[in-house]
Amino acid sequence: MKRNDPYQHTASSKHSQKTILWRRIACLLLIILGGGGMNQLRAQGHGMECWMDDRGLWTWGFTDKFAVYGNQTWQYESDQKNGDNRTLVLRNGDERLRADFQLTSDTTCTITVDGCKPQTYRRWDSRKGIFAYLPADNTPPAPCTFQEDSMVLRGYWPQAAGQPLTCLYTKAFTPEQISATTDIDSAGHFKLCLSLTGLTNVILQAGQTGYESLCLSPKGNAFAYLQDGTTLVMGTDSRLCHERMATQGFESFTNDRLTDNACVREVRKLLAQSQAALTRTLQQHPNLSAAYRHQAEEEISYSILWTLFNQQFHRIDSTPAFSPELLSLADSLMREMPAFPTMTSMTHWVFMENCLSYFLEQDYPGYLRQIKRALSEDKSLQVPDSTMRHLGQTLDAGTALLHKTAGKEAVATFHQQQSATLRELNRYAEPDLSTTAFLRSQLEAIAPLPLPDGQKDYMKAMAMIGHIERNLLPLPDKVYREALCQIGSPDLRETVSHHQLAYQRVQQTDFDYQGSLKPNDIVAGLTDGQEILRRILAPFRGKVVYTDIWGSWCTPCKRDMKLFAPAVKEALKGRDVVFLYLANNTSDASWKQIIKEYGCVEPQTVHYNLPAEQQEAVERILLHQGTYPSYGLFDKNGKLVTKNAPCPGGKDQLIQVIEELLRK
Repeated sequence: MKRNDPYQHTASSKHSQKTILWRRIACLLLIILGGGGMNQLRAQGHGMECWMDDRGLWTWGFTDKFAVYGNQTWQYESDQKNGDNRTLVLRNGDERLRADFQLTSDTTCTITVDGCKPQTYRRWDSRKGIFAYLPADNTPPAPCTFQEDSMVLRGYWPQAAGQPLTCLYTKAFTPEQISATTDIDSAGHFKLCLSLTGLTNVILQAGQTGYESLCLSPKGNAFAYLQDGTTLVMGTDSRLCHERMATQGFESFTNDRLTDNACVREVRKLLAQSQAALTRTLQQHPNLSAAYRHQAEEEISYSILWTLFNQQFHRIDSTPAFSPELLSLADSLMREMPAFPTMTSMTHWVFMENCLSYFLEQDYPGYLRQIKRALSEDKSLQVPDSTMRHLGQTLDAGTALLHKTAGKEAVATFHQQQSATLRELNRYAEPDLSTTAFLRSQLEAIAPLPLPDGQKDYMKAMAMIGHIERNLLPLPDKVYREALCQIGSPDLRETVSHHQLAYQRVQQTDFDYQGSLKPNDIVAGLTDGQEILRRILAPFRGKVVYTDIWGSWCTPCKRDMKLFAPAVKEALKGRDVVFLYLANNTSDASWKQIIKEYGCVEPQTVHYNLPAEQQEAVERILLHQGTYPSYGLFDKNGKLVTKNAPCPGGKDQLIQVIEELLRK
């Protein structure tokens, strides 16, 4: 139905400025002028008139072509005038909505939806900023449940019309960054389906237009309006989202080869600055919600602890152990942490990971102690007495380090001895034994930490899910049940169980590997790396071979295999190119599961999972600077061209290099 021109009126003097304003509101045109404040809205082109409810939440949005309500867009079906009031019928698919508008002042109105009780709204004015609309809210924040669920983010970004949109966010229990993409249509609308685990910080980036950081929850759907530097969010956690966008972050610093005591001085200074900045913000905006205050204090705590435990990678002290001053500060900060996290945070995850890594490292015999325990429980293993003696000797050496101030050289010597012992054990022990021992050593390290029980539960869940996601396999049943009993939070237990069951189902699903998994028979008994490679490459004479040394434990390796390699293979489909994958320190079960999960079985793809000694021999030839993943190229005659080939993420460069070899 065609609506009348909102600017069309008679010259009669009875049409006051207020009447003209009513006409414009009733016909849903934006009249707000930009300027000042946190954001800026302009009544130009694709502008939107926004109305906030008595809680300061954005509830209604109107353009000349559509309305926004309930986190979705509505089309105008009819527009009826009754004196100075308007009745609109809005349509979304088969759903209809009647909205009766009555302007009560230049900046307020009432809207009655489908005959329900009228609600009062205030017009958004960017010059005032969001704090002019927010009442005090002392409701304490709810703990994050970490229950994974999907949500839909719809939005209107007219300045980015026709551009690709990327949404980046981090998983709750692993460092994996998720990237969801879509296209913004020619009118500026977009829709993204996201899978979130609790309240999560996400970044929206649209081509060259810009980016915005939002916090979203899987509790329900959301709608974002982005225009001329303005961002308004409609949804469950929109208030916290607006508060975070309207306030500045806190200072940070990078550990740059400091002594522990110098690090402590810098961290104390940083902590004082961050706390003072938060105090000023709260004084300037006393109506900031309790949820914001709690979340800001939480983020400061995690950031400071991240910095402290990051010191283990940058310190110049002569001993691997932290100084008493640093440990004392870390202890006091951990005791003051909130009882339970309120949102998914990369800062929180990195602190937890670094903290656990440090205390695992300091318990030198911890992992070997759990290896010995697991061996004693599995009577079916036939481990030679000589190997068990080596295990006992290495365990004694690690225990001795606990009773003296160990220098870096002594610790390095122990690690070499431990690596040799574990390589020997790997010949006889099943991969499940290593997983069981490592998870038990993690749980043992977590138990004495001065953290609130809820934070310890998160760290235990993080350890369990980390093993599952790293190997793309369920945990061994015994250690799974044993570890799950140590988590007190029902929500976290349910989250871990969800991951375990998901991978059990995947493991039981049939899959056609299309002959890509190669047996090791052709290299049986060989120890020379050159000869092993010669045998493996022999069937591919006349083809270019691209090698990928990867491991189930290596997140960047799996990222490249999953996200970037498929596009390269598609571009070279049917050409004389072979993609040869060589797995490092990966169990057969995990090897097959990852290949299955990523569908990495194209006709030009070949996989080997060599015994440890043979893989080491090959890596002495192919591994570039000891880093994983490592990519190499062999020409058509089987000659190594480079062991530093472009990675799959550099698709164009890699294809160009391969094309040059194909022409020779």
